[in-house]
Amino acid sequence: MRTIRFTFLSLLSSLLAGCAAAGDDRGRLIETIEDALVLPSEAAPLASYERYYADRDGVILAVLINHSDEHRQAVAQHCRTLSEAPFPCPLNSGELRLVDAGESTWVEDWKELPGMSGGGCAQVEIEYLPNERTFFRAECNGPY
Repeated sequence: MRTIRFTFLSLLSSLLAGCAAAGDDRGRLIETIEDALVLPSEAAPLASYERYYADRDGVILAVLINHSDEHRQAVAQHCRTLSEAPFPCPLNSGELRLVDAGESTWVEDWKELPGMSGGGCAQVEIEYLPNERTFFRAECNGPY
């Protein structure tokens, strides 16, 4: 019985370490992108944006965006009407999964990256090719 318990704990530790390593890798990738990023001249400073990242078939997509308090309240109200919890709706009655300006997060499904129609440089869209360490796109969203 002691061997089974030890084996289970070893397996659990390995799985948790793997999750932490994936998070560490994503954090380093985000740092690499943000260190090399040159924003469009019309954009605000990087620290003023909420920053969301996701992987789409090996291409890293990023959305840098500014959400107003009114927008956050409207999203929270809409989430309460849903039976599911798509991003950025809360999980398990928690808080919205939106970060504050100056913070970054990874979104598991690129289709759930936040966005808006228009907005100019209130939203910057980025496509980064990690294998080549180059930006394919870094541009402000369309006009209002």
